[in-house]
Amino acid sequence: EVMFAFASLRQGFFKSEVGQRMAQAILLRLNAHFDETVYTSSKTPWLETVLPGRLTKNSPWKRAWDGTTIKSWRSRLGDFLLTDSPMPKQSPDWQKKQQAMAQSPYPLTRKMADRTLWDPESVEDFHHKVIMDSVISVWGLDLS
Repeated sequence: EVMFAFASLRQGFFKSEVGQRMAQAILLRLNAHFDETVYTSSKTPWLETVLPGRLTKNSPWKRAWDGTTIKSWRSRLGDFLLTDSPMPKQSPDWQKKQQAMAQSPYPLTRKMADRTLWDPESVEDFHHKVIMDSVISVWGLDLS
């Protein structure tokens, strides 16, 4: 059962409301692995995605992303982050999101902000090397 839940991290399970609550709980626990004080906040964290929900005609995200690739990564744990408050719904470019993320009290959100780009290769690298490695470390699981 647990292995099924964590295998879902790779498969875009987090599109549903239940999946998003699960993502929020997993990310909160992973952030606490790096900084236990995230549990002491009286605020409930907001779950956000870095990638926009859709690519508009003049979107700065179109330089690195196509519609199919963005859909496949937007619903994976590697593109979710925790914030103290909702991010603007318009899709600002990576640099604008990066500035806001750098101020976050959540360590994984700050680690995302350390990335120079948020292109498909960077998202995949973050998903595997940061998120999945943290899952393995925190829960002692073998997801291979």
